[in-house]
Amino acid sequence: MLHLSVTHISRVCFSIIQTLSVLKTKTAFTAMSKESQEVKFSGFLPSLPKEKLLQNFEEAKQKIDVESEDHKEIWEEFSKAVTGCICEIVFSPKISNKEDSDKASALLKNYRDDALLINPKFFNKWIYDFRKRFSSLLDFWKNEMVAKELGPLWTGDFELFDRFDDPEPEVREVLWKLIFDEPALSETKAKQAAELLWAYKVDACFRSPYQYNDWIVTVRDELVKRKFVDFWKIVVDQELGLIGSKESDYFDDMDDPEIPEFYKIGNDNLKMESK
Repeated sequence: MLHLSVTHISRVCFSIIQTLSVLKTKTAFTAMSKESQEVKFSGFLPSLPKEKLLQNFEEAKQKIDVESEDHKEIWEEFSKAVTGCICEIVFSPKISNKEDSDKASALLKNYRDDALLINPKFFNKWIYDFRKRFSSLLDFWKNEMVAKELGPLWTGDFELFDRFDDPEPEVREVLWKLIFDEPALSETKAKQAAELLWAYKVDACFRSPYQYNDWIVTVRDELVKRKFVDFWKIVVDQELGLIGSKESDYFDDMDDPEIPEFYKIGNDNLKMESK
């Protein structure tokens, strides 16, 4: 039988009590932290006026400690609250006035400006998912997203981006594989490729139209080479070819690319290949 002294038993009991006390304190602190975060990020209500939303954004942002170990997780929770509010405003059946559009784009701009310095990759992942949901809201995309340059963050936005952080080459690579990886292009893949190509062109209009124009010529020539007539017809019908002055401020009438010529070359070469 094991004999323990009263002193030893007292020490063990004291140690257990101390441990329980520490655990209780940690549990209380965790609960308090979760509660404070819920309060911190609860101010993003779609029904609030623009000025109040932007005020809540700044106040919540100021409370985030960038030096804390869990800063990344807290920022993502903050981001989810902000982006969730933006989505509720934009995709609500009630959005039909300029005031709501302005409110959503103003909140998005503030979030985008901060994401540029804090977590651009998280923003880019979200903005691509956000863009996929647009079908009947092309006016918002054109008048707010494109006109106010609220799309993905690129190397041109921030010098600390390197070429591996820039999603543009990745988009081109995905598109190329989607279109040309197989001998024939299925209807499903053609639809996916057309949607992604349209989205890429929209972004390129105010980011990198010259790079897009150089690249889309290689796409056209490859389509002709492989006789992908159906997808070329999509490119023509949806005007997914060269970017010009009507779509991008980078061009003026003096250096407007030869857009009709771009399509004519494709059509003529396809006819020659088909003979």
